Amino acid sequence: MVKAPPAHLGFLAEVLRRYPVRVFFRGEVLPEGPLRGEKLFEEGDLALYWEGPPPSREVQEALRLLLQVFWS
Repeated sequence: MVKAPPAHLGFLAEVLRRYPVRVFFRGEVLPEGPLRGEKLFEEGDLALYWEGPPPSREVQEALRLLLQVFWS
């Protein structure tokens, strides 16, 4: 099943602003640059990479849940 693009990309901008992450979305790295770090989440055309010291399990789970809601 092909998903429609998320309705509110401002959400991704806020995640990028608040956390040391890179998002791989439909072939693009947001913000631009090489992907590095640990992959925390992947769903369809969206993947989240954490850069820096590993986040707590609570932060990982919260980001995973937020991105799942965003993507569904």
